Amino acid sequence: MRTLVFSVAAQRDIDSIYAYSTTVWGEKRAKRTLADIKQVAQLICDHPELGRKTVRTDVWQKSVSRLPFVLLYKVCDQELLVLQLVHTSRDHNS
Repeated sequence: MRTLVFSVAAQRDIDSIYAYSTTVWGEKRAKRTLADIKQVAQLICDHPELGRKTVRTDVWQKSVSRLPFVLLYKVCDQELLVLQLVHTSRDHNS
């Protein structure tokens, strides 16, 4: 069983998403947004093949349902490393 790990960059992304969501929609919605992101992260930790490979063959991506974010991640033997959360309006394929 793999361990779910968030990189420093991914944690910064989460903090930014939470701060923005709190400001725009309130704390309740911000907490739900983070819960949805973490739920998808745990799902891909258990089933990494649910995502798809990016142009970088060692990096995978999985969109977060109902939210405009994509998780970029690497699958390792003992862990799934979430590298970054990217807004869907940004180019995340490079």
